[in-house]
Amino acid sequence: MVKDADMHRTEKRRLIRENITLTKEFTTLQREKKMWQKNQLRRAGKTGNSRLAYLTNAEADRELSMQQQKIAQLREQLAELAD
Repeated sequence: MVKDADMHRTEKRRLIRENITLTKEFTTLQREKKMWQKNQLRRAGKTGNSRLAYLTNAEADRELSMQQQKIAQLREQLAELAD
């Protein structure tokens, strides 16, 4: 019984230490993410496109494609109205 209590206590301490380590790592990663996002916004601000600052390349390509399709639709509507 005493041996089980000691094992339990040791395991509990190990888990607490591991939790502390993981919490510190998580906090560090959050800070890094925040700094990266600020840097992205700063870069996007220079180009005037802050809305796309957080997009990955694939997402940005998708967004661009959708915008080009919308432009094409609007041009068709404009052409129809002009006729």
